Amino acid sequence: MYFRVMNPLQSLRQRYLQLVDELSPSARAAYDAVTRQELLPKGYYLCRQGFVCRTVATLQSGSARIFHLKPEGRSGTTDVTTAFFFPGDFVTSFQSFYLQVPSQSAIQLLEESAVTLLDYTALQSLRTTYPEIDQIDRLSNDYYTMWLEQRIFSLQFHTAAERYADLLRNEPYLVQKVPLSYIASYLGITLETLSRIRARID
Repeated sequence: MYFRVMNPLQSLRQRYLQLVDELSPSARAAYDAVTRQELLPKGYYLCRQGFVCRTVATLQSGSARIFHLKPEGRSGTTDVTTAFFFPGDFVTSFQSFYLQVPSQSAIQLLEESAVTLLDYTALQSLRTTYPEIDQIDRLSNDYYTMWLEQRIFSLQFHTAAERYADLLRNEPYLVQKVPLSYIASYLGITLETLSRIRARID
């Protein structure tokens, strides 16, 4: 979700970052008062599958992935990666966080990462008190909804080779930062298929 060519999603992301930068001093002070900064190790779970996700994290450095564990007995890999996060991203299991229900996914750091953490109750209070923070929160949800719509369309209607070509064009840094097994899972293909596609395209 970074360094993509300019498109409606990228424009929305830039608007989100602009609003964050332009927070009023009072809203910024209130936000800083209820958030905490932490440096967390590689492999740390920001959210576990089956548990309620009570915090949202903003990545200051590092990276993370969201994935779903397969039920026992299913063939193939043990988990399916559905998204990656990098600095500047708003990271949570959206359904779990906003509805406060058990998460269907897990979020794990791919490397040591600096994060800003904000819990659910504090965010709701900020949204009520500061309309500008409510706007930022709504914008982050709009971004996620449109990104998810694009991803579903790609998985449904693009070939494996087209999905990999799109990744190289819009998210080339993933190939350098993320294990190929996770990328294959993210694209909905096997590692062997990804290797064949890479041999033809790269």
